[in-house]
This record gives sequence, C-alpha cells and structure tokens, in this order.
Amino acid sequence: MLDPAHLGERLGLFVIIVLGEAVAQVVLSSSGKEWDGQLALAALAGFGLIVALWWLTLQYGISTVVAARERDVKAYVALPTHFVMTAGITATAAGLGVVAHEPGAHLHGGIGWVLGAGLAAYFAASTVLGATAGAERRWVWLWGVPSVIAPLGVAAVSGLLPAWVVVALLLVVALWRIAYRPRRSPAVA
Repeated sequence: MLDPAHLGERLGLFVIIVLGEAVAQVVLSSSGKEWDGQLALAALAGFGLIVALWWLTLQYGISTVVAARERDVKAYVALPTHFVMTAGITATAAGLGVVAHEPGAHLHGGIGWVLGAGLAAYFAASTVLGATAGAERRWVWLWGVPSVIAPLGVAAVSGLLPAWVVVALLLVVALWRIAYRPRRSPAVA
C-alpha cells in the first residue's frame, strides 16, 4: 500500500539516485581521455545539466514545479509520470556519455534524439505532474510546454552542431525551467 505522505519523498530520492548514475556515466566516459577545451566544455555543460535537474527535484519535489501541491496528485498519475521522468534522465545520461567520448564531433542523429527526447520526456512528465498538482497556467504554457518542445528542436539540429554545443543548449532549457518565479499576490490593504 502506498503512503501518500511519503510518496513524493521516496520518488524524489529515486530521482537523486538516477542523477548520481548520470554523473557516473559522464565521469566514466571521460576518464582516460586527453582533456582539451571541448571536453571541458562538454563536461561543464553535462554536469550543469545534471545539477539543474537535481536542483529542480530537490527544490520542488517530484513534480519539479514551483508551488505545486504534490499531495493532490494521485498515485496512478504520479507513478507512471515518475517512471517517464527517470527514463528521460537515463536516456539523457546515456547521451551525455557518448558526448564525453567525442565532444567536438557532430552527433549521429540517434544520439542527438536520445539526448533531446530524454530531456523532453523528463520535462513532459514534470509538466503533466505540475498541471495535475495545480501549477499556474502561466507556468504550464510559458515554462512547462516550451521546456518540452525546445529539447526536441535541439535534437532536430544536433547533427549540425558539435556535441558539446548540443549539451550546452539543453542546459539552457533546464536553466529556463529554473528561472521561473511565481507571480506575487498583490498585498491586501
């Protein structure tokens, strides 16, 4: 039986573990390589992306949404969306591992799509959780939906860009999500 009071905490801890595996993927993929500027940029962007996802989870819980009411989310919504979120992190981590091998090379189409679609899946699940947990409409349409579409756009052009640039663009998308600030209610006199 699920304990709703602890569901968000448990699922959030699982996301933190998966993000730790993403760090391990980047470290192992870049170990033994000759470090140059492109590998350093790829590592910084990759770690930045992982830290951004970690920050969203740590700051806002499993929905990664500002001011969401996670207690209102039913388990039949939370569990499948959480699966999609962690699968998205896993796909993104796999792509980051490939980028660490050849950060200056143009990505094969499939790897770019693994990175972009993985991040899009993570943010799509978060957007669904946020919408069901009472996130502001402004957040859903101006932060949630664009953060799902933007990684797919990056994936579409990933074969034209050096791998580290692709990861840097995905980091910009994650930072866009972090930049959201809820509207302040006007003070009642």
